[in-house]
Amino acid sequence: MRRPTLLFVAIASSVGLGLFQLKYQVMTLEKDYQRIRKSIRETDEAIHVLKAEWAHLNDPKRLQLLCERYLTVAPIRGSQLISFRQIIEGEAGGNVAYDRGAMDKLVADLVSDTTLTALNE
Repeated sequence: MRRPTLLFVAIASSVGLGLFQLKYQVMTLEKDYQRIRKSIRETDEAIHVLKAEWAHLNDPKRLQLLCERYLTVAPIRGSQLISFRQIIEGEAGGNVAYDRGAMDKLVADLVSDTTLTALNE
């Protein structure tokens, strides 16, 4: 064979192999693209279902029924309120009408730097 023919065959073979490899790379990318689109579609459907469920769970009428059924909440009576002086000094006779440990923890938490930082944000 002559040199130009041999060169032409080598170039044609190289181009053919390159196109063959490119074809399979494109096919792989198409499969990945379809898989990702399917995943996005499924995620969108799941989000739609979750939004519908969230709307149902937060329906004010439903929440009102649940509150009436399971919570024993009543309006605050005047006898439930105490003054700050009663908190500090205790009621007459030295009896404290509340959980002093819980109150001390609440005050300590409010004074702590982390709580103040969280409140300021």
